[in-house]
Amino acid sequence: QSDEANLDRVDDVFFQRGLEVTRPTYTGSEEERGKAHRRRLVECDAAMIYYGSPSRDWVDMELMDLEQARGYGREKEYRARAVCLGPPDDRGKQRFRTRAAEVLRFDGQNPEVLSPFVERLLTGN
Repeated sequence: QSDEANLDRVDDVFFQRGLEVTRPTYTGSEEERGKAHRRRLVECDAAMIYYGSPSRDWVDMELMDLEQARGYGREKEYRARAVCLGPPDDRGKQRFRTRAAEVLRFDGQNPEVLSPFVERLLTGN
């Protein structure tokens, strides 16, 4: 929740390009939130993990969830997967890399770094 302002900027870029965005639910019971999260993993075309304030362990767990989505009922591959590194910057983020998703470095101001991800969704490439 502490990344809301930067997430709003990311959402705006996607929405302006004609994409629908869903975000995590922070209300309700843990069971309800987990159910909603798994439903999104199954139904969405693409997934972006925003790595601003959360811990690296949280990001790793989210990446594992993407890998486990078939076990929740997902039938097709994601059109795109990314980890969006946002402020605050630190050594861990500077060194972050993964083969499980594209890595985008967003400074909180320049939305152009999101363009490759958006284009992949719009064109299917």
